[in-house]
Amino acid sequence: MKVAAAHCNPKIKPALAHNDRTDSRSPNITPELTHLNEYTASAKEVRANIDKLYKQAEKNYYAYCEKKNGLAKSGKPKGLQNFTKKEKCHHEFIFEIAESTTMQQCQELADKIAELTGFKPLQLAIHRDEVFQDSKGKETHHYHAHAVFFTLDDNGLQLARREASLNKANLSKIQTLASECLKMPRGEQRYLSGKPQPAYIQDYKIYKAIKEQNKRDFAIIDAKERQLNEKTQEISKIFKDKEKEILDKEKKITSKSNELKNLEYDLNEQKRTLNQSFEKTLTELHLKQE
Repeated sequence: MKVAAAHCNPKIKPALAHNDRTDSRSPNITPELTHLNEYTASAKEVRANIDKLYKQAEKNYYAYCEKKNGLAKSGKPKGLQNFTKKEKCHHEFIFEIAESTTMQQCQELADKIAELTGFKPLQLAIHRDEVFQDSKGKETHHYHAHAVFFTLDDNGLQLARREASLNKANLSKIQTLASECLKMPRGEQRYLSGKPQPAYIQDYKIYKAIKEQNKRDFAIIDAKERQLNEKTQEISKIFKDKEKEILDKEKKITSKSNELKNLEYDLNEQKRTLNQSFEKTLTELHLKQE
């Protein structure tokens, strides 16, 4: 029987677009089953929320450093360089769940993890569409949920550390909470017994294959996101260059138009002067004939 588990690796960046399936290129995803997935917020909504929370955390950290460390010669608080980079301000837990696990159960577990750790929940996504094959071709459904959290505290300090909220005692409590909330058996309490970590999935070879495939999938997603960002920047630069080119051409057209107007004015003035001179000459000739 599958045991409940909630594991977190702060070194792995959450793939928000993978979670809500706006990016569904992973080879383990079965499109016919994707309609069974559930999520509480889209990747776009989560990014907007992260932006908001990060800006506030940055202000809070500035005030924290100013009060704790004082000002440097530059006039800014000492220690600002230690503020967590944006890409590391959010992390995720992977919940190992059953096919029948509900979003309400996952939400309850996420809320209890937040209460224990000080994290702020951002997104929950239940995946029921990922299928793996072992070396014999046997298919295994990997029912799991992604719980994404903002992990900076009210002072802007990082909580997702072993020395802080991700200590052994808390991680052990989280496994108990997972068992209680998900209504599944709890794994052996390694923190109390001191025994080595068992596989979250009973067939370790399958579990290892799943983890390795996930690692490859996330690497592909990260590479695609980088390519997308590069293309976006490239297109933005082209757009700005074209916009500048158009503005320059508009200025040249305006300048030429003004030159044309001036030439037209000068020509009309010359015509008027010539007409006046011609009329004067005609008048003088008429007078002489008389």
